[in-house]
Amino acid sequence: MPRNCKKNRLWRTAAPSWVIPGTPAENRVFLGDRFADIGLYFLESQGSLAYGPADLPRADGRTAYHMHLPVDLPWETGATSAFEVVARLLAKVEHLAPWGFVLHPPRDPGRLAAFMDLWAAAGHDPADILLENVEEAGPTALWPTARDLGASLCLDVGHLLAFGHQSLLSTPGVFERTRLVHVYAPYDPHNERDAARWLLPEREHRHRTLAALDPAGRAALRKTLAGIGPDTVVMFEVFDDAALSQSDAAFAAMCREWGFVP
Repeated sequence: MPRNCKKNRLWRTAAPSWVIPGTPAENRVFLGDRFADIGLYFLESQGSLAYGPADLPRADGRTAYHMHLPVDLPWETGATSAFEVVARLLAKVEHLAPWGFVLHPPRDPGRLAAFMDLWAAAGHDPADILLENVEEAGPTALWPTARDLGASLCLDVGHLLAFGHQSLLSTPGVFERTRLVHVYAPYDPHNERDAARWLLPEREHRHRTLAALDPAGRAALRKTLAGIGPDTVVMFEVFDDAALSQSDAAFAAMCREWGFVP
């Protein structure tokens, strides 16, 4: 596994493949050697399927990759349809050997189970699927599903705060199965509209710099970091370079403050 570019940290940190407008390949060049891990954000099925070889990074032997699978997979037509899209995308990035694949679970647990059967039948390790806690997959559904299907977890700290998923952090076994953590500030506590957004029925949230994390968010992040192992990757899930740089610096400062250094 590639070295951590930040020698004063316990965890390898990652950046998304969308920091500047452009292809994943262009973003990889832009990021240079700042991060040892890159998240390939294939969030939209059709746009991602349209990528050609020149749009994707080349393997360099130094960078690790993981992949965020599309959030618009055709679950409504069945697990086979969803898996066929994923299989086509995996073929595009085979040369990068991604170590994990983030998946927003469908609402129907039966279709997820069928998808996982297809995944395993194709020779893939179920533990390489990282189920993310999204609004419809919280503490009462996400952990039992991951455990029963042999999947791993991607804990999204912003979603923990936005959707009231904090009890996941006290659930036995969760951290042992967590391979990736998404970190960012889900809203700006200094902005009156953002501060009131928890009162809105849609419970929207944003992906802001980690430097904007409020005390509740810092507490959730600290508890998360205290639980995860050294092989877990921490992803700054922000999508512009200023927010990425600020998040990187804020994370380093919080790690020092909390004693999370080697």
